[in-house]
Amino acid sequence: MSLKKAFHSKMSLYLVLSLSAVLTLTGCGGNTSKRTDAGEKPQAGETAIQTEKMTEAATEALAPQTEAATEALASQTEAATEALTPHTEAVTEVISAQTESAAEAMSSPFTIFLDEEIYTEPSVSPDSEDPVRVYITYNGYPLLDLPFGEEHTVLIHQINGAENTVRMTGEAVYMESATCDNQDCVNMGQVTRENLETRVLGGFIVCLPNMLVVEVRGE
Repeated sequence: MSLKKAFHSKMSLYLVLSLSAVLTLTGCGGNTSKRTDAGEKPQAGETAIQTEKMTEAATEALAPQTEAATEALASQTEAATEALTPHTEAVTEVISAQTESAAEAMSSPFTIFLDEEIYTEPSVSPDSEDPVRVYITYNGYPLLDLPFGEEHTVLIHQINGAENTVRMTGEAVYMESATCDNQDCVNMGQVTRENLETRVLGGFIVCLPNMLVVEVRGE
């Protein structure tokens, strides 16, 4: 019986101490808080002051980490910028070259292929002893001036996709092919030294749809 009484006494003391601790932590004790015996609650200002102090403490604690993170981000951004600079410059150069090439192509409505060599400007062959020459014009604009006796293949490619191929054999000139629908220029046949004065169109081969004219002219 004495053991049971001792056990109950210890349990009672433990419960009393535990309850006292709970009351102390929760501010319900009469001597551990600013509450009065009448049960007054803590003032709101005290809570605000405590919150402000906690916020300031948290800000101060996080300040070094925030600063370190900012510096790391700035360093990474600078490194990325330096790494991308060569690529950016290379892309800029490529775009500039393409833009320049496109501008040159747009500035001329045609491209001349003389024996597969490209010309974007009119070309005049040096004078020769041959008095008969071949003139090729686009919409009245001179493209080529060549001696009749030379052998050439001339391809005129226009920006709208139209094409004409003129063949010079040294003995005759004719329209070998054209993208026009009616093919009248191809069917006009050859111009030779012999028929230059007797052909209905004289020395002319005309492609009206593509605005291209081949003229054989001589003394």
